[in-house]
Amino acid sequence: MEVAASLTHDTSSADTKRMLLNSAKTNAHYRLRSWTADVSVGHAFALGSGWNLRPEVGFTHISSRRGAARETGGGPLSLVVDARRTKASFISGAFTLQGKNDAVIRPRLSAGLRHQLAGEAGYASAALAGATTRLNVPGAERDRTLATVSAGATAIVSPGMKLFFGLNSEFGADSSGEGANVGFQMRF
Repeated sequence: MEVAASLTHDTSSADTKRMLLNSAKTNAHYRLRSWTADVSVGHAFALGSGWNLRPEVGFTHISSRRGAARETGGGPLSLVVDARRTKASFISGAFTLQGKNDAVIRPRLSAGLRHQLAGEAGYASAALAGATTRLNVPGAERDRTLATVSAGATAIVSPGMKLFFGLNSEFGADSSGEGANVGFQMRF
């Protein structure tokens, strides 16, 4: 049985620039902060020839906060965007087929499901400078349940270093997404 857990924090900031119809330019600065807690449990079953099948279940909770932003330079057309916190919790399950543990290059293929247990779609609320009427803009919506597929490989460079890459995709009735990652792992 394998148990993995992680807690990550990200503090970022962003600058925006917008060109208005009257040729005025606005800009704003805001912060983005997030916490992600993730835990998973799985077990690899030998299939023969060094390959294994690993069922896994996991839980992820994400809390993010977008700071307020006040555009400058646009006069009455400048926006004042409210700060907002968004939280979401997910449960996932997958089956992963993996190559030999001691192979120099270890391929993997995974298929599973991810379901959003709690949380809402994000949105932004803003007003024009000096106005009281709020504008609410919904963020990208996602299906609560998504099928997931990924493929990748890990290359052992030395006993303490591994390089990895992967491609992943998620599919729902009304939404989908793709991604890629590349990285390395060092053990001390």
